[in-house]
Amino acid sequence: MSITTQAEYDQAKATVRTAAAAYYGDSLLMADTEYDRLLAAVTAAEAANPAWAGNDPVGTAVAAGALPPGDVTHVVPMLSLDNVFSTDEFAAWAKNRGEVEFAVEPKLDGLAVAIRYQNGVPAQMVTRGDGLAGEDVTFAVPAIVNLPRGNGYTGEVRGEVIFTRDQFETANALREQHGDKPFANARNGVAGALRGAGNRAYVIPMSFYVYDVVGLPIMTHHTDAMTALSGLGFADAAGLTRFTGAGSALDVAAFIREFESSRADLPVETDGAVIKVDAYRYRQAAGESSRAPRWAIAYKYPAAEVTSVLRAVHWQVGRTGVITPRAEIDPVEVGGVTVTYATLHNPEDLARKGFMLGDVVLVKRAGEVIPRLEAPLLARRDGSQTPIVTPSACPRCGGRIDSTQARPRCLRGSACGVTEAISYAVARDALDIEGLGKVQVGNLVAAGAFIDVASIFETGLSENILVADGQVAPANAPKIIAQIEAAKTAPLARVITALGIQGTGRSLSRALAKHFGSMAALRSASVARLAGVDKIGTVKAELIREQLDDLADVIDRMAAAGVIAADDAAPVATSMGHPVDLPTAALAGKTVVVTGSMKGALAGLSRNEVNELIEANGGKAGSSVSKSTSLLVVGESAGSKLAKATELGVPVVTEAQFAAMVGRA
Repeated sequence: MSITTQAEYDQAKATVRTAAAAYYGDSLLMADTEYDRLLAAVTAAEAANPAWAGNDPVGTAVAAGALPPGDVTHVVPMLSLDNVFSTDEFAAWAKNRGEVEFAVEPKLDGLAVAIRYQNGVPAQMVTRGDGLAGEDVTFAVPAIVNLPRGNGYTGEVRGEVIFTRDQFETANALREQHGDKPFANARNGVAGALRGAGNRAYVIPMSFYVYDVVGLPIMTHHTDAMTALSGLGFADAAGLTRFTGAGSALDVAAFIREFESSRADLPVETDGAVIKVDAYRYRQAAGESSRAPRWAIAYKYPAAEVTSVLRAVHWQVGRTGVITPRAEIDPVEVGGVTVTYATLHNPEDLARKGFMLGDVVLVKRAGEVIPRLEAPLLARRDGSQTPIVTPSACPRCGGRIDSTQARPRCLRGSACGVTEAISYAVARDALDIEGLGKVQVGNLVAAGAFIDVASIFETGLSENILVADGQVAPANAPKIIAQIEAAKTAPLARVITALGIQGTGRSLSRALAKHFGSMAALRSASVARLAGVDKIGTVKAELIREQLDDLADVIDRMAAAGVIAADDAAPVATSMGHPVDLPTAALAGKTVVVTGSMKGALAGLSRNEVNELIEANGGKAGSSVSKSTSLLVVGESAGSKLAKATELGVPVVTEAQFAAMVGRA
């Protein structure tokens, strides 16, 4: 956007300041991207027309959503960062820096603070304010759970106070318990939590991640200083990478492209990366403007959080009869794609967050294919909003609803969601019957050819039926028949997945198959034995036991049709249909994590299929790298997991080496 008149400038400046104030309260006026665009337009107008601002420019005070100035002067100004939004823009910025070394770290959006230590004790905490002076918020120090104490350090550290993903959930749960509205998002929420810490009867846990220091012994590089702070117990910005050599700018550009997908694995949310000149002597040569240093830049990814308007709510029935709301919103670009529908979780979530039709809402897409609605922006209600009506009967069949749980469910269960249930059963990570998409399955259900998962295998399904009733292309019909026949010998874990047992998924289905070894053993398992399976407690075990009883007829009919006919034989471990000798399994007792996409001998395998391969060879598939990880398998476009493994000394192998280990080279 552009500002062309004094009146437009005055209005935009007032809106920026109102939005900045709301950001650090318990409300939100606009998404970060809207704020960034508006602020950029205001500052550009000030630069082109200095007389418009007079003695009251927007300047540093709101450049990054800063708090109002306080009465504590900063030893060294706390400046904001300029932004770039593409690798081309970054390359242009880097070219002006010359051939220097760079340090790259995730961009964490919380509340920037300076913490002054005396003999290993945090003695004072000050907000950024206007960059020259900030507010004293020392009263909130006890709520920051990861601050080191007793390390003997005297000096000043700077960084972001943030919510980790888990802490944000905890914060909103605590607010609801005490009758407060949940925070709209983690970034504005942590500011509200910190500023209100002195007036609240309960403590909301927060974290501090350091990104700068004032007062350490003289060092030559930023990365060395951060290593020293890490040794004193400070959490760094969830990972710090150093790039050296003549091509370091190109390496940085490649890294930030890869990091865009891997950042979802971090315990904190990040919307970009911060690139800094590593050597302090080059920083001094680059200098700084009145608002931002010239030796650092923030690379921001396409907006993962934007605003739109909630127009309608559609109620859908899932494969197990669970009824979920789906939001229809005004088309908006988020995360690089244009969306008109978003997830709304469940009716309890609707009521808890107070959504109404016509609300301006925060739409988020960070790591998920389907965006979700985070919260309504209450400050932008104008009285035209109307309540959302939740269904009193199943929206598909009109039957009764079980509303005793967070997610209401049609009492007919999978009989109501049969199209979804069968589509789930024939998907790649279950029975893998290619050619039977949701449209074809829906046609066959409507024609009466499919009534449940067992009917896929029962006699009578012919090429003619697939073509006439399923509207399958004639050339594909014989292929589908062959795949259905092949699916009769699918590994036990995939058959369990195909049953769609409520409370399980691909991972738990593999755990059940590994623990019991046969369908017969699983069907006869008591609640106590089910509860003994990894990641299955008593509550989930009771649900699985009930579901197995409900599915008894389906399982019997599948067995009669030739599926899992070898149940009573000694269990044989398989991977994608290939037997594996477990006593000599290469991965016995190892926890294996995979990152990146598989190529070569393992090309085309989904993450679930790779996890099956790990478990079939005696290993345990992990999702994140930790000290207990035995091995990291690195595919193409590996990201933060590789850096974490290197930091912890976890052994790393390529995809080709891994394929050789498990006999798939």
